[in-house]
Amino acid sequence: MSKRAVSAGNDLPGIIRVLAPADQQVFADHLLRLDAASRRDRFNGVTDDGFVKTYAARCFTGKTVVFAYMEEGTVHAAAELHHLEGEAGGEGEIAFSVEKDFQHKGMGSLLFGHLVTLARHLGYTQLSVTTHSGNEAMKALARKFNAKLSFQHVETVGVIDISGAARQGTADSAVGLFGVLADLAQAVRRRWRSDAGDGGDRSR
Repeated sequence: MSKRAVSAGNDLPGIIRVLAPADQQVFADHLLRLDAASRRDRFNGVTDDGFVKTYAARCFTGKTVVFAYMEEGTVHAAAELHHLEGEAGGEGEIAFSVEKDFQHKGMGSLLFGHLVTLARHLGYTQLSVTTHSGNEAMKALARKFNAKLSFQHVETVGVIDISGAARQGTADSAVGLFGVLADLAQAVRRRWRSDAGDGGDRSR
């Protein structure tokens, strides 16, 4: 198996891997397959297909990293790590999307844990997640990872402190993946350095 990929486990037949720019279309296809409620949960409101396609393309520029659960080359769930430019202390923003037929199978927790671990390897110390006030599943998932939630108008913002050894137990719960995710972090850093050398766009 490629160092990019790990077995999903949890009795799931697919793999989890970091997507490359060449995967932009399969990622967009996943987002477009989300049912109306799942799309609203992901984007905190109603969006049209044009917006979704543009958003998917933007996820493969700058420092954004996308993890995906895949079966036979098709993305069915994804977790995104976005770098917050100009923020101090290594801060990032995370987002998740899971197709309806793959919900309630532990997919969110699985991707969340992997993403937190990768973020720690990349030097992030704090992650934020924003969702609309009615997304109880996302709020419950954020609480599971000890997010501090605040309510701002119609949105809920969760902040997760992943700094220090105190976070090790939660972030690296899948011990066998620690080395794999460390290797992935090195590959991501190399890509960032390459983008910087080419004058690449580092915006979200």
